[in-house]
Amino acid sequence: MLVIAGAKDYAYDAESLVELDDQTTDELIMYNFHPYMGSYQAGDKKKTADGFEDIVKQIQSGTNKPVVITESGQFCCDTDGSCYDYNGVWDGQNLGYIEAILKISQKYNVSWNPWAWRPMAPDYQSHECMDMNGDGTGLGLAHPTDGKGADWLTLWGKYANTPDQVSFRQEFLQ
Repeated sequence: MLVIAGAKDYAYDAESLVELDDQTTDELIMYNFHPYMGSYQAGDKKKTADGFEDIVKQIQSGTNKPVVITESGQFCCDTDGSCYDYNGVWDGQNLGYIEAILKISQKYNVSWNPWAWRPMAPDYQSHECMDMNGDGTGLGLAHPTDGKGADWLTLWGKYANTPDQVSFRQEFLQ
C-alpha cells in the first residue's frame, strides 16, 4: 500500500519529513506538499516559488522518496504575475505563482494534481478567482475570466503528461 505523508505546517515542512524518513524503513511512501500563495502566506519567504524549490531539494537530498503536490493555489493575484511575496519571476522567467510551482515540479520530477480552493462551497464565495472548476460543476478545468488566479486549463495542457512526467510515473510504478 502506498502512503502519502504530509508534513507539519499544513503540509509545508521538509524538516519533519526528513526526520520521519530517518525513522521508517517503508519504501512505499510519497511526501506531500501544499504550496499556496495568498494573504495567509504573506511574510513567509519559504512559501514563495524559490522557497518551494528549496524544500523540494531538501527532501530529495535527505530522502529517497518521491514528492507529490496534492493541493496548491494562488490568491486572486494576476494569473501571470506577482502574488504577495512571490515577485512573479522564477528562474529568470515571468510566471504566475502556480506556473512557477509546476515548472519546479517538472524540473525535480515532483508529481502534482490540479487542486485548489473550491468557491462553490458557501464559505469560499470570495475566492472565485482561485477555482479551477470554472464550469460550476466542480468537474472541469477553466480559464480565469478576470485574469486573476491560476489558469488551470492552460497549465494542464502545458504541464500534464509531458514526456518527463510520463517517464517518471512509469519508472516509479515499476
